[in-house]
Amino acid sequence: DGTEVPVSLVMPKGVVPDEDTPVWLKVYGGFGNSVRAYVGVQETLWLQLGGIIATVHARGGNERGEEWHEQAKKSDLALTYEDVLAAGRWFVDSGWSSEGRLALSGFSNGGLTTAATVVRDPDLFGAALAGSGVHDLIRGPAMGRWWPKEYGRQSDADQKKVLEAISPVHATPERLPPFWVTTGESDPTVTPSHSFKLA
Repeated sequence: DGTEVPVSLVMPKGVVPDEDTPVWLKVYGGFGNSVRAYVGVQETLWLQLGGIIATVHARGGNERGEEWHEQAKKSDLALTYEDVLAAGRWFVDSGWSSEGRLALSGFSNGGLTTAATVVRDPDLFGAALAGSGVHDLIRGPAMGRWWPKEYGRQSDADQKKVLEAISPVHATPERLPPFWVTTGESDPTVTPSHSFKLA
């Protein structure tokens, strides 16, 4: 929709991006939480292989204040996923990478963001990791106590249509890129059933 989405980049010194450059996009995009670029062991290995790490500060977070969060709640949840897609397409369109050379990952709400983004455009990505994501927005189990304020309620007929259109379990296409789905056996917030259904 023309909204400029900030992206934090980490890349090896001296690397000149081209169509072969692997780009790892990291996301959260919800509940007003801000995310920062982070480099740990896994990220260091990615960088050593010549890759770029791009932290996408999609709407739904708080990187630009509460209004940034409010823009992508309930009926407008899909704006988060469109922001991530726009960031990924920028790398392709700018010649910094190419389709199939992008990886996407996120955990908890970021797991939902990852899955919901990939199912919208599976050809853009070469791999994805969704950790403990909220993948079934319709059947639950019962929505967590914090979730209705963010996702809306399935009992509302109009909102249910919104959720059905973005719920990864319900909107999954026939083909996906390699997709790693993880969960926590005793996760009290996002129960493992969400990941089991997606897998």
